[in-house]
Amino acid sequence: MAEPLAQRDSPAVFPRAIFLACSWTWVIGMFFPVYLVAEFGAMGWVAFAVPNVLGSIAMGLEARRVREGFESEHGRAMRAFSLVTICFHVAFLSWFLAVCASKNQMVKQGYVGPIIALVLFTIAWGLARLGMKQLRTAAIGAFVLSLLCGMMAWRTSDTINLPPRFGPRPIGDLGAALPILALGFFRCPWLDLSYWRVRRETPGRAGDLAFILGFSVFFLAMIALTLLYAGAMAKGSYSLYILVHIAIQSVFTIAVHLRCRADSRAMFNPNNRDNARPVPLDWSLVFVVALGLCFGPIDWLPEYRPGYRPTRMAYELFMSFYALVFPAYAWIVMRHWNLPSRTRTRTWLFTTGLATPMLWMGYIEKHSLWLLPTVGIVLLAPLIARAVTPRSDPPFAA
Repeated sequence: MAEPLAQRDSPAVFPRAIFLACSWTWVIGMFFPVYLVAEFGAMGWVAFAVPNVLGSIAMGLEARRVREGFESEHGRAMRAFSLVTICFHVAFLSWFLAVCASKNQMVKQGYVGPIIALVLFTIAWGLARLGMKQLRTAAIGAFVLSLLCGMMAWRTSDTINLPPRFGPRPIGDLGAALPILALGFFRCPWLDLSYWRVRRETPGRAGDLAFILGFSVFFLAMIALTLLYAGAMAKGSYSLYILVHIAIQSVFTIAVHLRCRADSRAMFNPNNRDNARPVPLDWSLVFVVALGLCFGPIDWLPEYRPGYRPTRMAYELFMSFYALVFPAYAWIVMRHWNLPSRTRTRTWLFTTGLATPMLWMGYIEKHSLWLLPTVGIVLLAPLIARAVTPRSDPPFAA
């Protein structure tokens, strides 16, 4: 189906490709491989990178065939996705920067991280008040600065190195985790407002090329940098330049989600080209930011089990949204499955509740085989619901 928002001018592919890469360079792409490399070596990064890149490209190519009105139908879920993402970034910056500051003998206070995180959020909020054209320009600056930070870290420290191919955990555990990694990275992009913004503003082959270049070149460069510093960071060693890189990309990602969330109800209106609307500090946004700041002193709490820091547990609980809650919604509710909307929503809620204990056992408790039935339940749920529910309207592509 034709995309409804063809621009009058020829859309610039490269700025949009870089915009996509930087908007997707989260505290997931910049830090999740640290845990994977520590446990599985470089193979952990490969298991992370391949579905991540392919899933994002696949969404961009497939979304051009989705019917008009699809985004507004699921706009509430997309805005919730942005809120959780903003909260995740604020929380991560709060505890991560607090832990980094605590390594300095002159700085031991747990409030340092939240203060810096609040300053970075304020910068992001100011950046979000720009229109999308200015944000695309800012993306180029963020990308270049991150590359420069990587080069400076390589020249001034020994924290940039290739990790060993394998790690201490059995490779079979990584194999058991591959399906849930694929589920998350192939379905979460469907809820990202920045993806939809670029896809609708860049129709046809230009949009396809923006997604292909954005993720196979520019985003891959960002997570390749993560691979190079992951081994050292897993051992508690890092360069100040890498912290600056994480701060820059986090600020940009937060700004993009603030901008797209503010524009979400009108962002697909062809008569409103730039949608430079105010970015209100509504109660939901204030709540998630305040909640994220509360995570600053979390590393001073007792360990859940020996060697399992509270910060890692908090990180992996946030990751559960992107491993189960959001991908299950994208798979069960956003696809039609020849089921009524209410039935799909109920199936999603029931499936998420049923799969959560299995995800806990597989991800938090590290019994990786439990991750397989977690994915199986999600994939089979709409088929089972369709088998026991009278047929509805004909399906549409999604």
